[in-house]
Amino acid sequence: MPAIAQSKPDQLLVADGGSILRDAYTKAYYEPFTQKTGIKVVPQSYMGAAEIKAIVDNKAWGQGDVALTGTAEAAVVSTQGLAEKIDYGNIDRADFFDSMSSDDWFMTLVAASCLAWNTEKFPGDKAPKSWTDFFKKSGSFPGRRTLQKAATLTLDIAAIGDGVARDKLYPLDINRSIASLDRIRDDIVWWESGSQSQQNMVSGEADLGFLWNGRAQQLKDQGKPIDFTFQDAVLDGDAFVIPKGHPNAKWAHELAVVFADGKNQAKFTELLPYGAATKSGVALVSPARLAVTPTGPENRKVTVLQDFAWWAKNGEEAMRRFTEWTIG
Repeated sequence: MPAIAQSKPDQLLVADGGSILRDAYTKAYYEPFTQKTGIKVVPQSYMGAAEIKAIVDNKAWGQGDVALTGTAEAAVVSTQGLAEKIDYGNIDRADFFDSMSSDDWFMTLVAASCLAWNTEKFPGDKAPKSWTDFFKKSGSFPGRRTLQKAATLTLDIAAIGDGVARDKLYPLDINRSIASLDRIRDDIVWWESGSQSQQNMVSGEADLGFLWNGRAQQLKDQGKPIDFTFQDAVLDGDAFVIPKGHPNAKWAHELAVVFADGKNQAKFTELLPYGAATKSGVALVSPARLAVTPTGPENRKVTVLQDFAWWAKNGEEAMRRFTEWTIG
């Protein structure tokens, strides 16, 4: 048999965010890839920069072939030289929006880190309007707050909550972000997965929270007493990363082609209201659907895209400082 056929794996292990995100990934990307190649995609638990580094350093290839990780995490991995270069031979890199692709990662979706609240606790005009309301110690918005236990996004949001304007957010002032978090430290309920963020809000464990827009929209559609705003949301998303030196890199690149296809990105957006990272993908999404996604024209005006170049340069330090603060 040809060598290429002999090296074809039966499956690819792909780390993703799980839950409703995994369901949409399966329908929009995993199943088309399997139909195209005959290779089954086996989802794995989410991996950030630390887990990807461990795979590469230890050559632990059996732990994952591809990571769909946070884009800031991908930027850190890139700076550390831990990611394969993306083969853009069969991918139109110019189709990606500005700052949504690099030599060794590209975004698979655009998500908004939104301010969400319990509408029974804060009905009508009593609802919070901005992150500055969220980061007030007391006053009009008492109650527990739920935040992601991660430096990326949480530090960005904390800076906005301290009064930093969207167009002045970067370079990020880590000291200012931590001081902002300090004010609400005793009221924070941490989450480490998107589904946990939803659970914290629905259970009443938290009255205010950072939820990704797709998670908040799902709760709202289900009739839960949850609403949210795109105002001052920080945009990021998942990025496609192949661990450096992985023996299945060729087949991971085949999966990358499926993820970069505009038709597949548009299908994903129709399944979950996260924005496509490609121009062709956005062009294929219905106007009604665009209106509830981060890449919808009106929503884009009041949000800010995370500065992945800043995170690539400063991410290790920011993550270290955040971790020290959480355990201190």
